[in-house]
Amino acid sequence: MGTISMDMGVRNLAHVCSKLMEAGRPADSPAALIQWGTTNRQRVLTGTISDLPTKAEAENMGPPSLFVSGGVVELREQLNWFERRPLFGRKILVTRSRKQASRLTEALGELGAEVWERPTIDIEPVDDPKYFQTAFAHLADYGWLVLTSPNGAEIFMKRLLEDGRDARSLAGLKIAVVGPGTADALKRFSLKADLMPREKYVGEG
Repeated sequence: MGTISMDMGVRNLAHVCSKLMEAGRPADSPAALIQWGTTNRQRVLTGTISDLPTKAEAENMGPPSLFVSGGVVELREQLNWFERRPLFGRKILVTRSRKQASRLTEALGELGAEVWERPTIDIEPVDDPKYFQTAFAHLADYGWLVLTSPNGAEIFMKRLLEDGRDARSLAGLKIAVVGPGTADALKRFSLKADLMPREKYVGEG
C-alpha cells in the first residue's frame, strides 16, 4: 500500500478520509496525525482512515499537523526514537545568565525537553578597581589561587590584564578550580589548573 501524506489537513481531515475510502482505499488502512512534527512538542495520533477523524477531535489535535496514511504508519513503534528521548514532553525553565544559558538549553533540547530561557541572574564584576589591585599587589603572599566559577576565572584574568599584569604574575601560585567549565575558562588565558575535584564539581569538592 502506497503512502499518502497531506500537510495542514486537520480542518478537512474527515472529508479527506471519506474521499480516500470513496476512491477505494480500505477503511482499515493505517493512518496517523502528527502535530508539531520534529519539535519537542510533537504529538502523534494513530488509527485508521475510518476512525482517525473521531480520535483527532477527541484528542483536540490541531494545526500544524501532518496527515499520513499507509503501511509506513505501522513502523511507528519500531522507528520512534524521537519521543523516547529521556526528557521528551517535559518543559524546563533555564534561569542561568544569558551568556551561559545557550549551552545548557542546547543540551536539554537534544534530550527532548522544551526549554524556556528566562535569566534571573546577571554576572557583573566588582566596580571598585582597588578591590582587585589590593589582591594583585599581594599575590606573592599566597600559595593557591582558587577559582569557583567560569565567570570568576574570566573576570579575575581580565582584571589582571587591565592592571598591566599577565600570567607571569601567577608564577608562584598553584591554581585550583571547581570543575571542568572553570578549567576551560582558564585555558583561554593559556593557564592550566593544578587541582580539580574528581567527582562533585562544587565548592566542597
